Amino acid sequence: PLSVTVSQLTDDATALGKIVGSYTLTVSDAQTMNLTDLMSNSRVASMSVVDNAQNVQDHISDLTTAATKISSVKLSDSPATLNLTYADWVANQVALGKISSDFSVSVTNVAAANALALGANSTVSSISVNDSTANVRGSMDGLSTLLPKIATIEVSDANTAAPMTMSVSQYHSNAALLAKIAGASYALNITGASVSQAQTLESDAQVTSFSVSDNSDNKIGR
Repeated sequence: PLSVTVSQLTDDATALGKIVGSYTLTVSDAQTMNLTDLMSNSRVASMSVVDNAQNVQDHISDLTTAATKISSVKLSDSPATLNLTYADWVANQVALGKISSDFSVSVTNVAAANALALGANSTVSSISVNDSTANVRGSMDGLSTLLPKIATIEVSDANTAAPMTMSVSQYHSNAALLAKIAGASYALNITGASVSQAQTLESDAQVTSFSVSDNSDNKIGR
């Protein structure tokens, strides 16, 4: 293949058109805005892309479409963070794998059940969860292990969901995670509290009900 920059491909189009016989091109320094033209050029066998993170983010699906001809993608402003939805993260793994620069990804609109596997990926720096109250509650122990990566949690049924039921020990161990729920849009039903813990529970606006057992096994509650 002949090696040319994307600028040479444009500036020397007339000269290239005079080449007799079959030939292919390896194009360097392409930008995301060049992808459509390069993919439509049958002589382009491969290309390397150099562009800023915002453009790569905005054209991530185009990069995936062109991935078979892309040898590498370099971010001109590396290290950088790409902001992608979970759907885009899943759909564009091939393109993301072409990025040779130092980068991370902040992933939004993540279902609670998908967060654990996502959090194990070293490229993922931030996770924003969006799911029902029941699903968030069901995944809470796992989500708590990802606390440094959890940016926020949006509950999709904040105004209609029943309170999340948990023991008082879970209430304390998941306190930092509960603080990630946007707008404190949740309610709690706490079980198994001691009398000494009742005052703390009483002062928490998110606790709508709790049960207390004293040393004599007498039950009191709110």
